[in-house]
Amino acid sequence: MSNYYRFFIKTLSRERVEQLIVHTLGGDAWLTTHGDGYLQPIKVVPVPGIDWQVLPERDQSGWPVTSKCETGWFWLESQIDFDSPEAAAVANALLAETKARYPLVEMIAVDTMADDEEFGPARIVENGNDLWYSSPD
Repeated sequence: MSNYYRFFIKTLSRERVEQLIVHTLGGDAWLTTHGDGYLQPIKVVPVPGIDWQVLPERDQSGWPVTSKCETGWFWLESQIDFDSPEAAAVANALLAETKARYPLVEMIAVDTMADDEEFGPARIVENGNDLWYSSPD
């Protein structure tokens, strides 16, 4: 069974980020569409005392819960394998946007389907190394 990444992205431009992800992957074969796009709104709060984690709202099984309110955070349901070139490409494309003069992406966090638990945090990604490690160096 494959273990897939879930990306949590804070942005003011959902459609442009979706275009960036599709362009980076060379198509949408890895992505799950929900009728109105690939990125679904979600509530995310910081983890108190741990500045490299955020807590996405989840159901009892740990699956992210799509929100009706606009928080600026979105989650990407995909079939991008953990530790794959596709995961690295998406993360690097999103990270490049956080460092742009007029950033398209404000913040990125990731978890995997293996992290499913009701109160499981997602790791904030600030560089390519954060994608592969469970805590910052």
